[in-house]
This record gives sequence, structure tokens and C-alpha cells, in this order.
Amino acid sequence: MTGADLIEWQAYEALEPFGEERADLRMAIVGAFLGNVLYQMHTGKEDAPFTPEDLMPKFAAAQDETPTMSEEEAARAIEAMFMSLGALNLP
Repeated sequence: MTGADLIEWQAYEALEPFGEERADLRMAIVGAFLGNVLYQMHTGKEDAPFTPEDLMPKFAAAQDETPTMSEEEAARAIEAMFMSLGALNLP
């Protein structure tokens, strides 16, 4: 994969998200729909008590820790990533 390919995939992912977080959201939507249908069937009430947000997994460690990186550290990390892909020929 070239650096240009990587950038195109990043742009595509920004427009059409994919990955585990998106899969969790899709399953939460299905779960909320099924939960609301069953609730309505058993109670006869028309309200919908479940939302997809209610069923999204919450990972406390991921929410509490927001890694921060200086501009220099970010530049080194990006350079290392491109070097590992063979996209840069640096000494």
C-alpha cells in the first residue's frame, strides 16, 4: 500500500466509517429495535424505552484516557508509519 493509498482509505473511512465502533453501533440499532418491539408486544405501550445509545458498549478505560501527543511526536509517528510501509526512503 502506498502513502497515497493510505490517504485515500483514510478519506473513505471519514465518509463511510467502518470498523468495530461502527459494527457496535449497527448491533445497538438492531438491539434497540428488537427490544422496543418486544416491549410493545408485552406491555401494549407505544413508547420506545430503548435507544441505540443505551446499548452501545462503554469502555471506561478508553473514555478516561485521552492520549496526547506533541506535534513532533506525531510527525515522528507518521514518518515511522510511512517508513514501515516503504513509502519513504529516508536514511
